[in-house]
Amino acid sequence: MIDQLVLATGYRRDYASRVLLHPSVSPRRRLKRVGKSRYQLIIPPLRKIWGISNFASGKRLVGMIPSYVETLVRDKEIFLADKQKELLLSVSAATIERLIKSERKKVFGRGKSTTKPGTLLKHQIPIHVFTRWDDRKPGFGEIDLVAHCGVTVKGHFAYTLDLIDLDTNWSECVAFLGKGENAAMGGIQIIRARLPFSLLGIDSDNGEEFINWELYRWCRKEEITFTRCREYHKNDQAHVEEKNWSVVRRYTGYKRFETQEQVDLLNKLYEKLRLYFNFFQATMKLERKERINGKVKRVYTEAKTPYQRVLEHKDILEKNKEKLRRQYKSLNPAKLLRAIQEITDQLNPS
Repeated sequence: MIDQLVLATGYRRDYASRVLLHPSVSPRRRLKRVGKSRYQLIIPPLRKIWGISNFASGKRLVGMIPSYVETLVRDKEIFLADKQKELLLSVSAATIERLIKSERKKVFGRGKSTTKPGTLLKHQIPIHVFTRWDDRKPGFGEIDLVAHCGVTVKGHFAYTLDLIDLDTNWSECVAFLGKGENAAMGGIQIIRARLPFSLLGIDSDNGEEFINWELYRWCRKEEITFTRCREYHKNDQAHVEEKNWSVVRRYTGYKRFETQEQVDLLNKLYEKLRLYFNFFQATMKLERKERINGKVKRVYTEAKTPYQRVLEHKDILEKNKEKLRRQYKSLNPAKLLRAIQEITDQLNPS
C-alpha cells in the first residue's frame, strides 16, 4: 500500500507511512442556528407605515414612527398589539431597511429649465441686509420657481413658487399662472402669511421673476433680507432644488398646466402636501463634516419633522406653537395621503 501511495503521489516513504497511520479528518462544519427574528411580528404594520410615509428611508422613518403610530392607532387606521407597538417604537434604522428592502422602489425624471437672467438689479444683490443672514434661525429661506410647461416653454402656463426654511426645513408652495413679477411677489406674500414664524430673509436664483424692482421695493418696505445665488451654481440653492423634486415634481410630474382650473387643483394639492410634509415627514440636516484620513465624513442630526423642530425652537412664539399643536391633533397622515392621491389623479387623468 505504501509502494502504491508513493508511486501515485511522489511522497517520501516515511511521510506516506505517517499519512496512512494518521489520515487527516476534515473538521465538521458547524451549522449556524437560524432563529426567527422577533421583528417579524411588525413587518405588516411597518410596511403600511412605510407606504404612508411615502417610502421614506430607514434613517428618516425611525424618527417618524412615534407620530405615525399615535395618529394611525387613534384614528383606527392600524391595530397594534402591545408587543408590536413596543417593537415599532424601539426598532433601529438598520432593521427597518432590512425589513423593507424587498419592496423599495424609486422614481426619477428630468424637466426643462425656464430661468432667464434678470439683469436690472443683478449687480446690486444682496439688495439690502436688514438682518444678518443666519440659517440657524427660523425665517431665512430659499425660494425657487418650478415651471409646469410640459415639452415647450411657449405660451402661458402655470408656475409653482417653492420656499424652504433653512433652519426648520418648513416648506410651502403656491401655484399661479404666468411668470410676472407681481405674480411671484404675490406668491411670496401668501407663503409669508402661512409660515409659523416671521419671514426674515429670502435667497433666490437670478431669474427676472425675482430680480426686479417690485420685489426689491417690497423687501425694503417689509425689512426682509434679500440675497441671490451665484450664476450657474445650482448647489447654492441645494435645499430648495431638492424640494422641487420631492414636494412638487413627484406629485405633479412634468405635464403642462395652463388653465385656472388646473392652478386651483395645484393649490388644493399644496394645501394637503404642506400638512403632510411639515407635520409627518422627518428630514435629516447636515451638522458638520469631518475629514478622516483624506476622506470626508458627514455627520447628520437626528431625523425630525419640521413641526418638531418648530416646537423645539426657543425663538418661535408660544402662541404659534400652540396653534400647531391643536392642528396636529386633527391630522391623519393616511387620510392626507389618500386626499393627495385623489387630487393627483384629477391633475393627471388616465
